[in-house]
Amino acid sequence: MLVALAAFALILSGDIAPPSSASTTRSIYVSLSGDDGNPGTAVLPVSSFNTAYRLAKPGETVIVSDGRYPYQQLQDDPSKKTTKDVTFRPAQGATVSIDSIDFGQDQTGIRGAKHVTIANMSVGYLRSWSSAEDLTWRNITGKHFDVIGTKDVTIHGGTFGPCTVPQDDPICVPRIAGAAGVVMEGTTIRGMVSTDLAKYHVDGLFLMGSKDVQIRDTKFIGNMVTHIRIQNIAANAWNNADITIQNSWFDAPLDRDGVKTRADAIDVDN
Repeated sequence: MLVALAAFALILSGDIAPPSSASTTRSIYVSLSGDDGNPGTAVLPVSSFNTAYRLAKPGETVIVSDGRYPYQQLQDDPSKKTTKDVTFRPAQGATVSIDSIDFGQDQTGIRGAKHVTIANMSVGYLRSWSSAEDLTWRNITGKHFDVIGTKDVTIHGGTFGPCTVPQDDPICVPRIAGAAGVVMEGTTIRGMVSTDLAKYHVDGLFLMGSKDVQIRDTKFIGNMVTHIRIQNIAANAWNNADITIQNSWFDAPLDRDGVKTRADAIDVDN
């Protein structure tokens, strides 16, 4: 009786709320045949990752169609006020490769995107800058990467390499520099080599002046000179601190000739 009276009172006052429907999370769509003037639907997709990121709400997914995409840059979107990630993933059955992705670009004053996951793609070169934050690279296959001054980056799974300098790239060294809160877990770094070490130095991974870096369950295979080089950067007053390496596997790194092996899998130059 109390429930009926309450409902009756609401009818009289005209305050009945419309029936609630189950909430749905939409997706934004990217395609090589899309246009950035489109709304990002499955029928009218956009063409760039940055436009998709701008259209997506926190917590939504960007579905990327099959194909090889050119350079992408993901820029800061101040309208996003929560920490829920926008997640980029391939469409079902699609194979997606991207030449390279920049999260911002400090050298030109472009602030990087925050709260982004990139998953299950091939990316030739990934680079995040100091203005980017809270990034996840999940199951990425690529040549190498740079984390430069970024806070809170997770590299989960995936494989980086092989990469031969200078044939494949001028810098075949994954680098974590001036960063904080970086986790690398279940990743493989392999085949970082140089055909001219006098001009093009390589390592498996270069940690430079970073803090709170955790490397777990990661494999280092067939890299030249050393697998992990740890070094402070005095010019920037960047000092390494709280570096943890655990449950990881190292083979013997390659010497300068690419055939003989060395004993220094981890080289601390501080």
